[in-house]
Amino acid sequence: MKQKIILLVALVLILTMAVEAKPGIPRTHRDSVNVLKQIILESDAVTGAAVGFAGSVSNTWVAFAWLINIATAKELIEMTESKSAVLRVYAYTGLLYRRYKPLPSVVNRLSEDTTEVKTLSGCIMSNTTVAEATVNNSIWYTREGIEQTWKKIQNSKKYKKEVFKALVERKPVAR
Repeated sequence: MKQKIILLVALVLILTMAVEAKPGIPRTHRDSVNVLKQIILESDAVTGAAVGFAGSVSNTWVAFAWLINIATAKELIEMTESKSAVLRVYAYTGLLYRRYKPLPSVVNRLSEDTTEVKTLSGCIMSNTTVAEATVNNSIWYTREGIEQTWKKIQNSKKYKKEVFKALVERKPVAR
């Protein structure tokens, strides 16, 4: 009997540790924002929704679309000051998408940012600057595309879980 109790306690402890160690399960808003930011920070290019020869869904773009729908304006403004040019561009685009009223002040600051940033649309990679990206963002930004993606994520808990898990595990996101 004593052995069964010890075994049961050990099993409960192991299961508890396994659940706690499960990566990618955000517990707070900040956790979610940080996970999505990290995915973008690991990218070396601002991408469109579909990339590569087959037009695969870009995980970076999905993380961007998700991030700009959950991040606060304050968080997005802070991201426009990131060391990462990719994150600065995406954060600016998020403010544009959210129709942030004081956007001109952010534009003024970024309009002088000559940091080079790669862009990837389909299978075409090119270079631009952060300043140019604030003006020419149609490669990765369409309001309709972001709205459709976010609506799809929000309409299905199962799909939302699948997408977030794929993002966290750096696996392809299913359309």
